[in-house]
Amino acid sequence: MMKKISNVSTTLIVNSYECFYYTDSQNVLSCQNIISKRYNSKKLLAISRKISDAIETEILHESSHNFEPFGDSGSLLIQADLSLYNSATLHLKESHITFHTYIEDIYDNFAIVRLEYHISSCSEANVYNALTEILSLIHISEPTRPRLI
Repeated sequence: MMKKISNVSTTLIVNSYECFYYTDSQNVLSCQNIISKRYNSKKLLAISRKISDAIETEILHESSHNFEPFGDSGSLLIQADLSLYNSATLHLKESHITFHTYIEDIYDNFAIVRLEYHISSCSEANVYNALTEILSLIHISEPTRPRLI
């Protein structure tokens, strides 16, 4: 049975923001260390590889760059997993996974870090399968309930 080859890519773009509060210059260093650990390119490349698996693609090439004083960008060129198809001819229109992190803004005593993920795939797998991996980066705590006095 021949498998259908799609010439249409699907895209998912996710932007998240996280605020980091600091009280003094000593605390700024601690804050910078936390940001660097949470949003470093090695960790984001590892998550991007998991995303590639989740959307049933093969990685053709990957690259990353670190910016000073903070920020990382990475890119994975991907194609549909050829083992799932009867033909080596697939449309690579815009098949990639990219990420970017940077300080969005700095206000009195807190910094806002932005993470952008852009996933575009020509595989038949749903790009929303990438959300589980992306959400593992975003730390959302449950809202606290107001106390009645």
